[in-house]
Amino acid sequence: ARSEWPELVARARRLPAVAARRLVARAERARAIEERANRGRQLVLGGELLRDGPGALSAIATFGLTLPHDRGAREAGLALADANEADAQADGLAARGSLELERALHDVEHTGELLGILERELVPAADDAARQRTRAFELGETTVVELLAAQRTALAAHARVSDAQAAHAWARVRE
Repeated sequence: ARSEWPELVARARRLPAVAARRLVARAERARAIEERANRGRQLVLGGELLRDGPGALSAIATFGLTLPHDRGAREAGLALADANEADAQADGLAARGSLELERALHDVEHTGELLGILERELVPAADDAARQRTRAFELGETTVVELLAAQRTALAAHARVSDAQAAHAWARVRE
């Protein structure tokens, strides 16, 4: 039903391939944060207590502060670029999936409408015209060429219905 289309299209935007690309983007953003954190300031504290013989104790205390000269900007930038690329790919996959689904749903609806019009209007009118030409030919009011043209038109109408049935069936299969 046409009322269900928005939900179906929304679900197409959440396909597993889209979710996978979103997870890749999240992982790359986390990697960028990690790169910056690994290259930040570091405070090192340590201590050691040694026994160097009977009654001799030694204590060593260690204090260190590392100031970064490289904050990991290059690595973080590459990770963020990868994250942006993964997001763009996810957006593309989502748009492509929803567009293909909308197109398939539209094709089903359109081919169904066309089939209905052909069956309700074209075929009965063409068959009626062929019957009237046949009757007119029997009464001597028309030529055989006009009779054959009317019959050919009726056959063409039936052929168009067959083509429309095939197109509608194919559209439903693709959906």
